[in-house]
Amino acid sequence: MRCENENAFKAHVESGELLPLYLLYGEESMTVERWANRLVKAAVGDTQDPFLLTRMDGREGVDPDELSDAAEALPFMAPRKCVTVEDFDPDALGSTEFSKLEQLLSDPPPTCVLIFTMKSRSPEPNRKKGEEAGGKGKKLLKLCEAKGCAAHFGVATAGDAGRLARDTAKKRGCVMPSAVSSALVAACGGNLHAVVCETEKLCAYAGGGELTLRQLEEVGVQSVEASVFDLSRAILRMDYTKAMDIVSNLMFLRESPVGILTILSSAFVDLYRAKAARSAHIADKQAMKELGYVGGRFFLYTRAAESESRFSHEFLVKALETLSQADQKLKSSQVDGRILLEQTVTQLFVLLKEDR
Repeated sequence: MRCENENAFKAHVESGELLPLYLLYGEESMTVERWANRLVKAAVGDTQDPFLLTRMDGREGVDPDELSDAAEALPFMAPRKCVTVEDFDPDALGSTEFSKLEQLLSDPPPTCVLIFTMKSRSPEPNRKKGEEAGGKGKKLLKLCEAKGCAAHFGVATAGDAGRLARDTAKKRGCVMPSAVSSALVAACGGNLHAVVCETEKLCAYAGGGELTLRQLEEVGVQSVEASVFDLSRAILRMDYTKAMDIVSNLMFLRESPVGILTILSSAFVDLYRAKAARSAHIADKQAMKELGYVGGRFFLYTRAAESESRFSHEFLVKALETLSQADQKLKSSQVDGRILLEQTVTQLFVLLKEDR
């Protein structure tokens, strides 16, 4: 069995007809972990009884004999037990060890739900650019499809992140309007872990009821990336005073000028890539996949694609050249970082004015 999206896997888990073997993987590690936890709960409830729930760290492989003993042991006073192998790396196993694993998975014990997760790698080489075609991962995938279920969780969209924020708020006794969830997702750069953490913090501050943008502004702690995104947005909106205020705030917080310039440059790179892709009539979904905008990075491309049409190709090229030259000066001389940042922002305003 194979599930290619979250809705299909949700329907399977909620059916209650659990299989003896699962492989959960995908670009969103938090989604993989969340569904692994839900699967464990569906299998054995909230128990932490070691006779019913065994957790193993699979990052450096796993002892197949130990795994077999855990999976084949009969559950104590329960219909089934559960064994999880978290963030499994099949290539860490030698050929003999992997053969033992294949033997176990070819005939998984019916009284055990065996769950493998892969969060930092993929069993499918084509899912992650540049990954070698590891035969062990592919074999693991085929075994899980044949004897259980392989579930792939793809890149979360802005809508997915917003729904996660609203669902998290609901569990904390709060109502989150769409405008607030959109702003929170933007502040977190689309990172799902940050979305959950910031939502929980906002709910704790509000103490219940409907959440507001004012409350988000009062307690939301933006990442440096989000603050620099605000800087790039101020520049592109020709708001010079706002841009300089953000530079001043970042320097007051002792953020690295090199780091600020790097993130600012990446915002313009996103714009350039989105314009190039759309000029070549490449669909956004394909462009994001080919350019590596996966996981929480999807938001970087989608927001660039929304505004690329407002700027010419020539402006973006000149802006990137200006940022590159500033980066070289900052790294190769004793120039004052704040002064160089302010000069660079001013040069970008001049270029943008010439482009209008």
